[in-house]
Amino acid sequence: MNNPPRLTIILPLYDRYHYTRRWFEVNFDPEFLYIVCDGGVESYDESIISSLENPNITYLRFPPDRIGRDFLRKILASIALVKTPYLMLADNDDFLSLRRIKQMIEELDKNPSFNGIHGKIGAFDELNNRYSEVLVESARTTERISNVTGIEAIELCLNGYRYFYYGIVKTSVQHHIYSTLLSAGCNNLYQAEIFQTLLLLGQGKVLWFPHAFYFRQKNPIFSGAQSDILKGCRSPRFDFVLDKSYETAFDNLCRRLAVLVRVDSNIIYDKIRLFLIKSNITRPSAEDFSVRSSLFLFFRKFSILKKIVRLIWLRLHYRYDLVGFKTRFLH
Repeated sequence: MNNPPRLTIILPLYDRYHYTRRWFEVNFDPEFLYIVCDGGVESYDESIISSLENPNITYLRFPPDRIGRDFLRKILASIALVKTPYLMLADNDDFLSLRRIKQMIEELDKNPSFNGIHGKIGAFDELNNRYSEVLVESARTTERISNVTGIEAIELCLNGYRYFYYGIVKTSVQHHIYSTLLSAGCNNLYQAEIFQTLLLLGQGKVLWFPHAFYFRQKNPIFSGAQSDILKGCRSPRFDFVLDKSYETAFDNLCRRLAVLVRVDSNIIYDKIRLFLIKSNITRPSAEDFSVRSSLFLFFRKFSILKKIVRLIWLRLHYRYDLVGFKTRFLH
């Protein structure tokens, strides 16, 4: 007799149907359950999911996401339907290492006092169905996260910010987090991302997994409709440092986080504000080119050389097809 599923993967959609079929080809595993919560304008994703005809995949149609709160409501409604003890969220342009995720579930099962588990994130580029090498982030500071709780865990997280949005979390804990974000009046997805991580740490300990399990595409395609919504509900990070329209939600979330970690809310407020301001001051500028980009600048005056260099670079950079990429990085 098969064991019941332990994990549900929630896949929020806002169009970008170009990636949805690929996502399930790469990331589907019969041991997991999937909830697709579609808040897009177009209906292509619904057709794709219907064509899969898989009982492990539940498709939910929502009104189009117009503001950040629409997205958060969509996630919370999906979490309310989860029957497994753990869940995780994913984006439809990204890849998962299913083998690593199963290992992470085993670690959580062995450590029931922990509320979630997170590991390293990889990044890749894609062009014309060719894929680049994966760059895996350094996470030396975060490796200590399993050993600290409360305000110490929050300080460690803010020291070289680490988000836990894609981690595996107990379903009841994640439900409480998204309920808190909504009831606090959060309407900004950058703000939600930060406080999702901090509220998770505020509620208990998080295990650290020392391997890459989630792989983000650095150059995804955006739909025209999504570009419009980005202007409204996914405002730049600096907005809620300077714009008073985000102040109420920020104050509410700081107070609720302070209750969880049992410190004065002013301490939480000051620490997060300092982090936000510092992160904007130290954000790399558009002129912060890599060495490879500098080579392109050097050759840009020479059209023939430029074309040759570009062809060589593209061949070297996008060296894998999808099968080769899966074999090299996801297994």
